[in-house]
Amino acid sequence: MEDEFIKYGLISNIEGNYETAIEQFTKAINKNDQNYKGYLYRAIAYSNKGEYNNALKDFENAEKLKKDDDEFYYLRGKTYFYNQNFNNAKIDLEKALTINSINEENKENINKLLKIINE
Repeated sequence: MEDEFIKYGLISNIEGNYETAIEQFTKAINKNDQNYKGYLYRAIAYSNKGEYNNALKDFENAEKLKKDDDEFYYLRGKTYFYNQNFNNAKIDLEKALTINSINEENKENINKLLKIINE
């Protein structure tokens, strides 16, 4: 059941229905409070909605559940960046670059953000 909530949350997020996405991810978390993806994707929906403090709280919860994930550090780093917390953004973005599974597109985006931070 929680997978269905995640699925509908992702669809809602892609469609720009951030409130619905947040509700769906919250339902998944309520079913299983150890649901890494529920926290991660809800953080993304909050970030897309511009609610960066809520996003960062969910990233903290997700981090406790799963750590070595380039997507996690990249996404949280972007949220810190948009929240103008450049020190934490730099730490997360640099950490994402050290993870072997990072894809080239994310690596390119990370390097662009780091260049802006370092200017």
